[in-house]
Amino acid sequence: MSNKILIVGLGSIGKRHLKILKIIKPKAKIAILSHKEKELHKASALETFYDIDKAISFEPDSALICNPSALHLSIAKELLKNDIDLFIEKPLSNNIQEAMEFEILVNRSKILVQVGYNLRFTKSMQLIKELLDKQKIGRILSFRSEVGSYLPDWRKTGDYREQVSAKKELGGGVLLELSHEIDYLLWLFGKPAWLNANISKQSQLSIDVEDNVNLMLSFKKQNINGSLNMDFYRRDPTRNLTIIGTAGSIKWDGIKGIVSMFRPETDWNTLKTFENEINNSYEDQLLSFFNSIKEKKETLVTLADGIGTLKVIEAAKESNSLGKKVHL
Repeated sequence: MSNKILIVGLGSIGKRHLKILKIIKPKAKIAILSHKEKELHKASALETFYDIDKAISFEPDSALICNPSALHLSIAKELLKNDIDLFIEKPLSNNIQEAMEFEILVNRSKILVQVGYNLRFTKSMQLIKELLDKQKIGRILSFRSEVGSYLPDWRKTGDYREQVSAKKELGGGVLLELSHEIDYLLWLFGKPAWLNANISKQSQLSIDVEDNVNLMLSFKKQNINGSLNMDFYRRDPTRNLTIIGTAGSIKWDGIKGIVSMFRPETDWNTLKTFENEINNSYEDQLLSFFNSIKEKKETLVTLADGIGTLKVIEAAKESNSLGKKVHL
């Protein structure tokens, strides 16, 4: 029923989820678990805890884990012991070994886990998945994926150097923070066969994490090859994908929500433009989470999916360290 919901962490994403919960779950009792007291929490007029045991005494049915990724699973393990269904923000963790150990505990339990990769819930990405499943551009040959923006512009308030994205100890860096791209590529194309990675810090940003990643990937399904470029320093915000097939191509503008398709007989044609879809996707993913709880069915973005993305990230780090291709 999820009549009692706990939000762990009230940073920017926690605030977003809180706002949505008040709309989609108006009768639910919502509480906050925070690592330190803030005036904002007091102003929210919600019950706020600063200790995990006291938060558990609130007896939540479900929890949204929105604190830094390095802290996700330590909290999740405690909540799991009390059969609390979990929505865990992306990335699942910054530690693949801890994530795999957590998976064992989840498989022994009765709880549901969903990982917060909201791009799967955009109407534009769902349309692309449908087009590929229906082979509208024939057999897929290759793809080009790109995402980049200027980290100091991400949030208008606060010092970017103090954000999770900028700090290695909290799970920051391009690979983890922009792992949405890895998740949707796995969703569209399946499991990679191998990858080759170049990871670096190119900008003068005051951060202790990588700000640039270039991946070459080959997927087992139909031998699909492609590239993924990610950065924290691009001044023109960009999020796009081009998929090339034997009968045509598909382009996605993830910022504008535009899906276009090229066919030799029609040239490029805009199939649809989805307005405000990013904001809507956050609501849709939570609705999907609570529906999975209600119907006791697997979530759309599973724990295994979150771990699959972490495995690609670990393989990328290994490839960069060794200077060669790594097989998955």
